[in-house]
Amino acid sequence: MKKTFVTMAIMLILIDICYVASPVSAEATRVPGVAEGDWAKYSIAFNYSTDDPDPPMITPLFEEIEYYKMNVQSVVNTNVTYATIVHLKNGTETSFPMWIDVSSGQTSYGFIGLGPIIAANLTAGDKLYSNVLSATINATSTGTYAGDEREVNCVYMAQNFTFPYSSLTQLVNYSIFWDKTSGIFVVMNETIVMIDNADGYTTSIFVSLIITETNIWSPTPAIVAKVFIVPRFINLKSHGKWILAFVELPKGYKAKDIDLSTVMMNGTIAIKGKAIIIGKRLLIVRFDRSEVISLIKNSTSWKNKTKFVIVTLTITGKLKDGSMFQGSDKVRAFFPYLRHCRAHPV
Repeated sequence: MKKTFVTMAIMLILIDICYVASPVSAEATRVPGVAEGDWAKYSIAFNYSTDDPDPPMITPLFEEIEYYKMNVQSVVNTNVTYATIVHLKNGTETSFPMWIDVSSGQTSYGFIGLGPIIAANLTAGDKLYSNVLSATINATSTGTYAGDEREVNCVYMAQNFTFPYSSLTQLVNYSIFWDKTSGIFVVMNETIVMIDNADGYTTSIFVSLIITETNIWSPTPAIVAKVFIVPRFINLKSHGKWILAFVELPKGYKAKDIDLSTVMMNGTIAIKGKAIIIGKRLLIVRFDRSEVISLIKNSTSWKNKTKFVIVTLTITGKLKDGSMFQGSDKVRAFFPYLRHCRAHPV
C-alpha cells in the first residue's frame, strides 16, 4: 500500500509538477513564449536514503533513467500541447501527451499551481497562473543554462501532506526555475521526505532535473580553460574545509579580468574567500568542502559502495567584458571505509 501512494507521487515529478487548484476571474491575457517544434532536454540526478525495511520509495525508477525531454507539439492561443518523454538507459522511452493553458494553468486533469511551462516575460511578484492556488514567483535572477546566460523566474516553496488511509506523511521542498523569455522550466530540485508515523521510519529522496540542451536558444561559445581540482581523492566523510580549483585561461586572456562573483562549480556552488592570481593566466579559488560533498552525493548513485566513483567537476564564470569561460576536471570520490583505498586524501 505504501509503494502505491508513492509511485504515483514520483511519476508526478517526472510528468508534471502540480497541485490541483480552482480558477479565479480572468486577468490580462498571457502569451506563450514557446512555439511548435521547440524542445528541451534535461539531465536527472537523485540521492536516496532510508531506514525503513519496507520503504515507500525505491530507487530503480531513477537509476534506469538517462534523460527527460519535453517536445512542444502545438501552440494555439494560450494553450500549449507537448509531450514529456522519459528515456531509459536501455534505449527505450515512454512518452506522455500533455497540454496546459499558460494563462489559467488549466490542464487535462484540472487547474495546477506549478507546471513545466508558464507564460513568457513574467517577473518577481507575478503569479504563475491565474488560479487561486497558483504559486507566486519569489525572485527573478540570471544564470547559465544549456550553455547560455538566461534570465529566470524562481519559485521556492515547501508542502506537507498526509496520505489518506495511510500512516505516511510526506514533506516536500521545491526550487523551480523557468526561463523568463520562453517560460519553459530550466531547473527543478525537489526533496521528498516520507515519514512512517506508525513505525517511526524515514525515507528521503532528492531529485534534480537540469536543462542540458534545447533548440529554443543557442549556447554562447565559451573560452576553454584548464581546470585542476585539489584534492584528487575526495573523502565523502571528510570534515575538511576547502576544495581548491586551479583555473588557467588560454593565451590572450588574463586572470585579473575574471569577474569573481560569476565563478561557480557545476553551476550551483560559489567560491569562498579571496582568490589568488599567479602570473597572468592562473587563478586559484576555493569552494566549501561540505557543499562539494553534498553536490557529489546528490548527483551520484551509491548503490555499489565497493569502488571509487569518478566525478566531473566543472568551473564556469565570466570575464569582466561578459565573455564566458568553462573548464572541467575529474576527481575520485569514495567513502572512508573502503579497505582497498590506499590514497590519503587531504
